[in-house]
Amino acid sequence: MPGGESLKIVAILKPFVTASNHFQADFEIIGNVIPAYIGQRNNLTLTIKNRNAIEVVSPASQLAPIVKKTKDFVQALRESLERRFSPVLCDVNYVLGTIFDLRFK
Repeated sequence: MPGGESLKIVAILKPFVTASNHFQADFEIIGNVIPAYIGQRNNLTLTIKNRNAIEVVSPASQLAPIVKKTKDFVQALRESLERRFSPVLCDVNYVLGTIFDLRFK
């Protein structure tokens, strides 16, 4: 793998390291799970469909402008993230934890 692609993979994985470090901190609570999941999912969503059903670069993704050859890797990460964490959106404990967390008002 060329050096440039390795740096892109590091950039792709950096938000996962940051989220992991935050969740390991002593002060983190359940209310941070949903915002972290949504933030990661938005960052890994490289394209969206506009109102004319045309795919455009997602403005919420910091990765979209830099990812070219690693799109399949990003897609696999997003699918894995959704498969593992989308159930928290329906879990009343996580939802209430986010609602009552004063950081997310």
